[in-house]
Amino acid sequence: MCEANVLDTGVMLGVTIEKDSHHELCFDYVTNGEPCYVSPTVRTEYERKKTGIREDLNQEIVEHRGAFVEEVESDPLTPSAIEWVCAELLDRDMKSFRYLNKYYQKKRDESRVRPIQKVEVEMDLEEMGMEVWEDAAEDKGGAESFFIDWDKGIESYPDVQRNLLIHEGDDPQVCLEAHHIAICLDSPTEIGTTNSTHFIDKHGNEPVSREENILEVTRLESVCDLAWHGRI
Repeated sequence: MCEANVLDTGVMLGVTIEKDSHHELCFDYVTNGEPCYVSPTVRTEYERKKTGIREDLNQEIVEHRGAFVEEVESDPLTPSAIEWVCAELLDRDMKSFRYLNKYYQKKRDESRVRPIQKVEVEMDLEEMGMEVWEDAAEDKGGAESFFIDWDKGIESYPDVQRNLLIHEGDDPQVCLEAHHIAICLDSPTEIGTTNSTHFIDKHGNEPVSREENILEVTRLESVCDLAWHGRI
């Protein structure tokens, strides 16, 4: 079992933003008891992305609310009407899909015992759009209370970098910084990621999966997949 975790940017975003599809997995991960380190590259990327992700989620929910207002005629909402909303007005590619789908399933169950007025859902969706700007971990001390910024410097590892299969964007540097943290901690260390495509999967003619490669050439003990893969 690993004694420390290093987070990628997606995990930080998932912890902070409740409407993010990865939120539940990421939040459970950082509240599991192990220290969660944030490397310099991940911190920089998180600060650069956090506003844009919130803007995208807000826009997504606003547009969904508009479609709901325009296209849903049933009032009060029947269970079948709510199922129609999930099937026709939600897209699994939406960043907010998991959250919205969970909300509608709860409303579907409630509709069997009490009337669900259309205006009630409209108001809930309006509130959700505003809530994307909130810290999802506020009642637990805030998301930042779970993150430990690594401030002891990062060394270069040209041999490790040369042997890494991962090459997209800042991801190689994220791996190298996690490798460095694992060396400094000198204890079993895991990297948590929401980007299974870059950090875990096997690609084309590459000889092994990204996960196998990372574990082979770095001091990381394991790679934890925290991405939501569409299972409801």
